[in-house]
Order: sequence, then structure tokens, then C-alpha cells
Amino acid sequence: MMRKVKVNDCCEFPLELDMSVYTREYIEGRTEDVAARQGTGYYRFHLKGVLVHTGTADSGHYYSFVKERHGGEEWFCFNDGAVTPFDPSTLPSTRFGGTKVGHKFDPLSQKMVPNETPKQYSAYLLIYERDHVEFRDESHKKNSRPAAAS
Repeated sequence: MMRKVKVNDCCEFPLELDMSVYTREYIEGRTEDVAARQGTGYYRFHLKGVLVHTGTADSGHYYSFVKERHGGEEWFCFNDGAVTPFDPSTLPSTRFGGTKVGHKFDPLSQKMVPNETPKQYSAYLLIYERDHVEFRDESHKKNSRPAAAS
């Protein structure tokens, strides 16, 4: 019998991501090609949204965190009908998954002891936006599809 399991392991993600070291140009050692584009922000991405799942593999709830667009720095939490401001500095403790340390009563020692439990919430989908986008003018190319028969 197959069993569904939600993975709540800790998985960190940055607010800014430089993808230049993962390009073909970088791997092939063509660093001058990488450097030419790096100055434009072509390989740099910024986190713009996080979709979070809380619950188990069988049930749960989704909500999201979105950064204001067009130069704004404010983040918002969209949770059903409620939209509230969100502090992105709390991402590590609130969205990376992993475990949290609490306390529980130990009947043997008759005192509160630390207790580590898995977090039931973790990021499910990350949305990054490239700093710089280049558009190619391909209007000079011929349409490669055959014309429709009349």
C-alpha cells in the first residue's frame, strides 16, 4: 500500500538569486560572456512571491506572500479573504520548514523539557523575477508555419 507523506524538511531560499554560475557560458569557461551580461542584471533574480502549504499530504491550506511590484518594497500575506502586511525578515522562521522547539511537561522529571516538532508549514512554490529582460526583435523572420489552405 502506498502512503502519502509531506516533506517538511528545512529548505532555505534567498531573497536574491545569482544564476550566472549555472549557465552554459560559465560552465564552459567563457567568463567574458558571463561578465558582459552580469552588469545588466540578466542573471540576477529577486524573490517576488512564496506559496505556502500548511497541513499534511492529504489535507491542508494554501496561502501566499507577495512583494509589491513596480519598485515597492512592501510584502503582503494573502490568506483567503484577508490581505495583511508581512515582514520578509521572518521568512527563515516562518517559511523554511524544518522543526520548531517548544516545551512539554515530562512526567518522569516533573518539569518542562525542550521538545522539537516538525513545522506543518513550508514554502511550496517560489516565484523569482529577473532583474533585466532582453527582448529580441524577430519581426524580420518569415512565418515558418505553412499558410492555411483555402
